[in-house]
Amino acid sequence: MTDFECPILPISEICLFFRDCKIDISEKDFKSPDPRKWHAIYGEMFEIQVKRSIDQVVQQMLMVSVVDKSYHEYKEEGCALMAYTLCLARVFNVLGFKDFSLRDLVSPTSDRIQKLSSLFINMVRHTQIRRPLIENIIQRVQVNVGQSVSARNRNKELKEEYGKAKEEQPVIEAEIKEKSEELEQEKLPIIELTRESEEEKRISESLKLRHAELKLEKERFKQDVLQIQQNLEALSCKVVKSPQRFRKELERLKERVSELKEELRTKERQSSENRQLLETTIQKHSALQKAVKLSTEVTQDMEKENELDHQIKQLSEYITEQQEVFKKSMTKQEDLMERLAIRKEARNKVQHQVDGYKKSTYQQLMDLKQHLSKLESNFKVYKSEISQLHSQMEAKKNCIHELEALKEEERNNFQRKCNAKTEEINNYNENLVKVFEQFQALMN
Repeated sequence: MTDFECPILPISEICLFFRDCKIDISEKDFKSPDPRKWHAIYGEMFEIQVKRSIDQVVQQMLMVSVVDKSYHEYKEEGCALMAYTLCLARVFNVLGFKDFSLRDLVSPTSDRIQKLSSLFINMVRHTQIRRPLIENIIQRVQVNVGQSVSARNRNKELKEEYGKAKEEQPVIEAEIKEKSEELEQEKLPIIELTRESEEEKRISESLKLRHAELKLEKERFKQDVLQIQQNLEALSCKVVKSPQRFRKELERLKERVSELKEELRTKERQSSENRQLLETTIQKHSALQKAVKLSTEVTQDMEKENELDHQIKQLSEYITEQQEVFKKSMTKQEDLMERLAIRKEARNKVQHQVDGYKKSTYQQLMDLKQHLSKLESNFKVYKSEISQLHSQMEAKKNCIHELEALKEEERNNFQRKCNAKTEEINNYNENLVKVFEQFQALMN
């Protein structure tokens, strides 16, 4: 059974299709088929379907060596005709025409060639309809094969990267651990510096306030000294009514001025010390800010290292997943390879059987050829004998009046011989027909 529609087409449509295929044919060739012309048309149909010349296929079949020698030698033309018929029968069997035989070559009938032509045309049309789908499937298979190769190469690259990362992972982990320990050690002085910075900042603020107070006191002392000097100048200009009291007052004022000057020097010294302490505190604060900045950078580096470690972990998980996918792909590929090996083995067995069948068929053809040759030689002998008999008949006609009785007897003898030879020839022909039927059964 074929898997496409196969209605019997009208002869006009068949002729139109064959003309499109560059095959010269007309409706007359269907109504009164010519065996020679249809012999050629069958060959062109075979070539369209198989994409090879039928003569080449026949030559290959005739070149196969054989072993079986159960038949006699046949004529070469008969052997080629049998091979030609066998090739056509196999191809037309695929079309759904199961019973193609030598009879369709020797005496084709209109109904059978119309049915065969319809099957052929429907098969060609079906192939043309299915070809885009097949090409699409082939293209998708090629794309899938390319993607499979790319995925396999990518998987190989990831596997190599994973191997390198796995080799470097202990070193990276050791470095991360070492950096973590160093960071913890560096955090301790940073914490201490932060605490000292806070203390220094508090002291600095206190010293700034004290410096401002001392500056105000210094200005006040200067004003007091200036006021005293002005008082002294005013007193020196006045008439001294009580020198003793003035002298005491002057001494007291001088002592007061000395005390104020000493106190001023003390305040200036304290201010200078406070200024130096403030500068030192500012320097320490600057150094502390640098340390805090360095700590921040170290913390950021640690965060980057942690992020890198996380990425490495994700990459390791991805590589593990890809390895699982690769293992599944390899398992599937091994399964497909096993199936392919089984298919190849089955194909080899079928091919071996086909080769054996070809050898057997060729041996049978050669035996038929030998037998036909023998029949031909026997036919020549019989023909020679018949010619001799005809000569004898002519000789006897010349002496019919003298040997009438003998002539009648000879005629009877000749008739018996002819009947015997005819029966023998008929027997040979029947044997030949049986051989052809056996060969046709082998082809089917």
